[in-house]
Amino acid sequence: MPTTYTQLGVNTAGTSDASQLLALDVTPAAGDLIVFNLSTDGDFSGGGYSVSDDSAGASSYAVLRNHAALVDGDAGGCVATKVANGDETEITVTFTGGNTKGELFAFGVSGLDSSPVDAHNHNVSDVATTVTSHASASATPTAQPGTAYHIYLVEESRRYTADEISVTAGTVKRAGASNFRPAVIVVEEPYTDLTAKTSTLSTTDSGCEVYSVTLLLKE
Repeated sequence: MPTTYTQLGVNTAGTSDASQLLALDVTPAAGDLIVFNLSTDGDFSGGGYSVSDDSAGASSYAVLRNHAALVDGDAGGCVATKVANGDETEITVTFTGGNTKGELFAFGVSGLDSSPVDAHNHNVSDVATTVTSHASASATPTAQPGTAYHIYLVEESRRYTADEISVTAGTVKRAGASNFRPAVIVVEEPYTDLTAKTSTLSTTDSGCEVYSVTLLLKE
């Protein structure tokens, strides 16, 4: 069955606390995949991330990929997933080695396999370099049909707004906003073959640092 993308919640004013909260605007349906994303701009002392929610059932998330941006102005963050129980209303991210500020964003995907995560990869080549074009890391599916999500964690939201960006594969589901905060940009690419998936994000603005994760989901 076709998959459906739903924005669940966003917190664009993440603090510098070691534990931060994302209140969901939409409660995911049981069985949907929750994809939690954190985009940061440095000032992190190292360590890692743990993600959990307030569900009465299973509440912990698998942190699939992460990069700790240690220098102010570098891009970093994490992508974590969990199959929803259907009662989640808030998600908490904890920095196990320090704290940092950024944007917290979650989306849900319905219509997936019961074990939906097929493959994932990340690209750290531009986390400390200002770029106007960034290719998501290549990931190869083991099953089809499926949907690739190219998730770009950009250091400065206003450099990658909807009227400035283009992609070589997929459809932009979420773009940056006109502010100085870090942001999560999401590109969705359905597929019906087993070739490697990647997409290049470009901007007509002056650019910024970018960290990206490619996530492949089975239907």
